[in-house]
Amino acid sequence: MAVFFNFKAGQTIYKASTMPDGAYIVHSGEVDLVSPGHMHLTTLHAGEIFGEIGQLLDERRTVNAIARTDCILTHVSSAVLTQKMEKVDPAIKGIIRALATRLTEANSTNEKIWSELKMNKSLTRIMQTIKDASVNDDTLVLFLSDNGSCAESPGGENNTAHIPGPKEYYSHVGPSWAHAQNAPFRRYKSRMHEGGIATPLIAHWPGVVPKNTFTDQVGHVIDFFPTFLEMSGTAYPKKYNGREVIPVEGMSLLEVFKSPAKTIKRDQSLCWAFAGSRAVREGNWKLVWDARVKNWELYDMAVDRTEMNDLSKVKPEVANRLMTQWENWAKQTGVQYKSSKLR
Repeated sequence: MAVFFNFKAGQTIYKASTMPDGAYIVHSGEVDLVSPGHMHLTTLHAGEIFGEIGQLLDERRTVNAIARTDCILTHVSSAVLTQKMEKVDPAIKGIIRALATRLTEANSTNEKIWSELKMNKSLTRIMQTIKDASVNDDTLVLFLSDNGSCAESPGGENNTAHIPGPKEYYSHVGPSWAHAQNAPFRRYKSRMHEGGIATPLIAHWPGVVPKNTFTDQVGHVIDFFPTFLEMSGTAYPKKYNGREVIPVEGMSLLEVFKSPAKTIKRDQSLCWAFAGSRAVREGNWKLVWDARVKNWELYDMAVDRTEMNDLSKVKPEVANRLMTQWENWAKQTGVQYKSSKLR
């Protein structure tokens, strides 16, 4: 016996990540299928069926179904679909499942491409605005990604109710896949190995930054402010309203932007601290403390960017010097930590 449902325009019929309860046939009106990331996949009309893929694959739904107009739908229950599939030739059943799987994968790929296009469109709009304002030759544009893949697992490991990507979910891939996503670098977000702190940076400034060039210069976001000060010819104040100002951290990268083959030596080491993990870098030397490992590790970044060969026992004098530098920085910036020595 057929069961009919009435939906108003804009009403959600079902959401992605929910378990299927059968399929629907459009009796009248129109229905939109929308990805979790809000990409419009298709509009269905009278006589078309949807919602069957989750049932066929026995998996959670991968799209949202939303009434585009007022519509009437015929609901085909899971029990009815199962009974009908049991009567299908096994070879045909295999073909149907294969097609359903390919369609699901294609939707996922299309959404990734769509997300990239949205980002490209936003960047294009920004760059066009700069050109329209006739300040293109006077504007430095810096584009960088967030650091590290997220290993957090809200809701617990293997929680399939969470869908990575869309804004409705604060989701995750878990530590194992987060580590793999950052390969060849170690660790992930919130850790101080390269997988947790390294990020690419693209600099664009016509006539100043040479095209298609690359630099090995180590930089940090704290270098942006000193760079902007030098660009504008402005000095950092020593006092403000009669009070001494804490010296600016970081250094200007303007010289490197102009001549990428050059490298600048830092006067001060770079230091990090977050959630119990720590790191300090001086030139090519990097000392790292992982919150779970609870031991200092020393690496020569010139030859070991993936941090695989711990030299803390081979170069204890270097490790101790960097550890002291980090502790001095921690005291200066108010970082709370438990004192630790090399093992």
